[in-house]
Amino acid sequence: MDGIKTVDKTAPEQSIKIAPFDPNKRQTKPHKHHNYLEIIVLFNSKGQHVIDNEVYKIDKPIVFSVRKEQVHFWDLEPNPEGVVIIIKNTFINQCEDPIIKNLLHQLAFHQCFVPSETESFALLADLLVEAFNFSSKSIHYKEGLLKAFLSQLLQTSVDYTPTTISRNSIFNRFIELIQSKSVQSITVNDYAKALHTTPQNLTQICKKQQNQTATEIINEAIINETVRLLYYSNNSISEIGTELGFKDTSHFVKFFKRYKNTTPQKFRLDS
Repeated sequence: MDGIKTVDKTAPEQSIKIAPFDPNKRQTKPHKHHNYLEIIVLFNSKGQHVIDNEVYKIDKPIVFSVRKEQVHFWDLEPNPEGVVIIIKNTFINQCEDPIIKNLLHQLAFHQCFVPSETESFALLADLLVEAFNFSSKSIHYKEGLLKAFLSQLLQTSVDYTPTTISRNSIFNRFIELIQSKSVQSITVNDYAKALHTTPQNLTQICKKQQNQTATEIINEAIINETVRLLYYSNNSISEIGTELGFKDTSHFVKFFKRYKNTTPQKFRLDS
């Protein structure tokens, strides 16, 4: 990711920011955010949004959850309408409502939603903007609206699949297994077995399709998932390692340090 610009759309003292989508920023260059989760809600907009090389077509009301360190950019037609919500760790740490924390944790495992109840969802979005920008209402009122918004998003929306180029069917299923986490393993052998192929064949396919070995793709996914869990969950390092398929915590810590040059615990504390 060298050369990718890191953007911060908040003031240092802000722990949460909710504002209308700025129509002057309908086209952006690839960038990432180091210290916050960004929720982008688009209503009457058309175009596309690219997140970590996945292309999402925008032609209906849609919501994106862009996690820390993900590279993204969009290209929208004139006059896009929507809302942008930015949430920092400081807000999550200070929030006294455990349900909001749980909803944000759930959100971290989704990328894109299509709301099924647009009218009520749009009303909640408008109320959020008003509450956080033009209202003297209490923090409990504001958090209550945020909780309703997140609940509506997670309970009445469906995941949206990005536009992808045609790929080898085994490779597609391999990526789907990794993303769905239906195989809790760190070894190529287990994935190959689930795909009814050999580890050697799976690796050859991965090299041809993505110029990476199967191991490299698995390890990259594990690191990305580890970072998300360190950011958005309260699970212990041991629990995270177990969830990701490591039988030994020390092995998990060494694995993470090899890629991030720091331990999971220090990474969490420094974030």
